[in-house]
Amino acid sequence: MRIFISYRREDSSGYSGRLYDHLTMSFGEESVFMDTDTIKPGQNFVEIIQAEINRCDVLLAVMGKQWTTVENSDGNLRLQNPNDYVRLEVGLALKLHKLVIPILLENRNMPLPDELPEDLAIISQLNALSVSHERFRSDMTRLVAVLQEYEASAPESKSPLLQPRSPDDHIDLSGEWTNPDGSVDVYFRQNKNRMIGVY
Repeated sequence: MRIFISYRREDSSGYSGRLYDHLTMSFGEESVFMDTDTIKPGQNFVEIIQAEINRCDVLLAVMGKQWTTVENSDGNLRLQNPNDYVRLEVGLALKLHKLVIPILLENRNMPLPDELPEDLAIISQLNALSVSHERFRSDMTRLVAVLQEYEASAPESKSPLLQPRSPDDHIDLSGEWTNPDGSVDVYFRQNKNRMIGVY
C-alpha cells in the first residue's frame, strides 16, 4: 500500500513531519510519500506529484486550522485558486477514486461545503480522524490500524469506486502552478503523455 501525505507548509508542516515519521516506521519509507522528504532537488515537482497520486492507495489530507484560510500574496484564498497545489492534489485523488482521509489537527472542525471549492465539496461528507499533540501516539495507533485494515481488506472488498483508473485515464494538470512556497509561478503545457515546465 502507498500513502500520500497532502498538507500546507504554513498550516501543518510540523504535524505532517511527525505523521510521516510515524507512518514510515509502520509501513516503510517506500510506502509513504511526502514532498519535502521524497522529491529531490532538480526533479519536476508536478510530474512527481501526479505520478505519486496515481500510484497511491490512500491520500491523507492534513488540515490545520488555516487549511481553508491561507492566502496568497494578493490576499486571495489559496484553496479557491484552481491551480493551488493542495487543491490539485486532493482533487486528483478524488477524481481517481482514491481513499481520502481528512486528518483534522487540534480540534479543528471539518470544513463546511461552502468553505470548499466545488470539486472538493465531497470532503465535508468524509469520515475524518482527529489528531492532537496530547493524544498523538494513540491517534497514530488508530490511524495505522485503519490503514492496515484497509490494506488487508482491499483485495476482497474494495469498492469499484476506490479502484485506481487505468494509466490511460490521464488527468490533465496543465495550467498555472504556484510553487509551494508561493514565490515562483510555474506554467505547464501538455505534450502527449508528459508535462513540460516553462519557468
